[in-house]
Amino acid sequence: MDSKMKVESKNLSLAVMALLLLNACAEAQDEGNPSIELAPGFDLPVNERVATLPAYQTEAERERVKADRFDIRGNYQDIFGFTSAPPIARAVAEFERSDGVLMSWDNGVATFLIELVDALDEATNIYIVTWDESESRQLKTYFADIGVNTSRLEFFEYQNDTFWTRDYGPIMIADSTGAPAFVDARYYPDRTRDDAIPTFMSRYFDVPVYRPPVATEGGNFMSNGEGLCVVTEWFLQENPGLTASEAQQIKRDYFGCAQTVVLERMDGEGTGHVDMFAKFVSEDTVLVGQYTTRDDRTNAAILDRNAQRLSQVRLANGRNLRVVRIPMPQPDYPVYRSYTNSVIANNTVVVPIYPSDRRYEAEALEIYRQTMPNYRIVTVDSDGVIELGGAVHCTTMGFATGNLAAAEPFEPQPEPEPQPEPTSDVYASEPALSIVDLQTVQDSIFVEEQGTVNRLFLELDIDHSYVGDLVVYIEHNGEYLVLQDQAGGNAQGLKRQFDISAFAGRERAGEWTLVIEDRAQQDVGRLNSWALSFED
Repeated sequence: MDSKMKVESKNLSLAVMALLLLNACAEAQDEGNPSIELAPGFDLPVNERVATLPAYQTEAERERVKADRFDIRGNYQDIFGFTSAPPIARAVAEFERSDGVLMSWDNGVATFLIELVDALDEATNIYIVTWDESESRQLKTYFADIGVNTSRLEFFEYQNDTFWTRDYGPIMIADSTGAPAFVDARYYPDRTRDDAIPTFMSRYFDVPVYRPPVATEGGNFMSNGEGLCVVTEWFLQENPGLTASEAQQIKRDYFGCAQTVVLERMDGEGTGHVDMFAKFVSEDTVLVGQYTTRDDRTNAAILDRNAQRLSQVRLANGRNLRVVRIPMPQPDYPVYRSYTNSVIANNTVVVPIYPSDRRYEAEALEIYRQTMPNYRIVTVDSDGVIELGGAVHCTTMGFATGNLAAAEPFEPQPEPEPQPEPTSDVYASEPALSIVDLQTVQDSIFVEEQGTVNRLFLELDIDHSYVGDLVVYIEHNGEYLVLQDQAGGNAQGLKRQFDISAFAGRERAGEWTLVIEDRAQQDVGRLNSWALSFED
């Protein structure tokens, strides 16, 4: 590390025990009120604080949402209702100025959060969501005792659901004058109190808020600040009613993305988020994770394809995006350690490290130093928190309340020169197969023509009363690709085109099998049709 942490990791266990033993005497040490009541009078039911939830939806959460079918957010339109888009917007990059970082306290990961606050307090203001005034006082006293600059700390008193502030916190945009605004997309339907936080923050800071008609998490969004945004296919899976063009339009209108690149999500990784394997470090440079084939053959191929896809992206200045590969520790399924899950706050970069696997740590930190030479690089032990599906980036959300660089109208895209239409071979099936509770159905298409796959599209038409029940994947010659994995909730169908790169270079001839698994009771549907289109 370039600067020594004020708190030694070996002393943190005792420190956390002391913190948890603090009681009302802390109030006597600080007669002032260190906390801000974020949402006075808000009567949305509070989930019991019984366990630390992971970054991804649990099976129990999905089952509750399906069993209930009633989305209480509809009763609070002033907090959750969709709004019109901003007149003009620019997606703000993480490496731009930060006026604050949002965090949320959870005793289940106290050691990690203490180190994280200690790493950030020199860089920016820190706003910590706490359960109540007593918790705020205890934390303020504790942080003062260990030497944290408490003038940089504020406490939002609000009973929320989880500490994954990146995913439900406000996504930053700027308008035509540079004034900041928040984008507040829908979060997981069983974490409604988390979902309300960006709108309440907008009221506290007097910043406009825009709520688009989509579900997405902040961990699955990154921007270079100049109109380029990157997400994974999880964004489309969460919103199965959107076509690819509709998704691009929403990203453009609400998030300020002139160009949105959709990458493959990692295989087996629970969140599906882009921040688990990629990171913009400047307007023209992005880090992309890299596995060895020995550590993870499947995800090595996925990340290689993602890196290749990004290297072909043309920036506003006419040059191609620069891609720098950064090693990924070997996964311990379902745990995926990542060095790109870092946070940038003004002059500081906080990078997660994993003492359980330090093979690539020095190399990863050197890549940060080389690509971000004017930044202070600090590390935080993230071995414990990564077991829950995220690390430093997932638990922090930077934001600004003062003016930023102004948004400008998007330049009209030049008309592309006419190109010959690509030739394609289309193979279709209309099986009209019933999809029954807790059963698997499949249908096959046999391709006779030999040759390698160049570009492959799969057109899918499924009717189903609860798409979130379904896992859908395609198999060919012993390989498979998951297209949909219990995402989309109560959407009434899955009708979209998939652009599939996983089979590029493979032999096209042979049997292609579409498999649909219904993994929950109560809802049924039908596979109407599907088709494969091979483009040369």
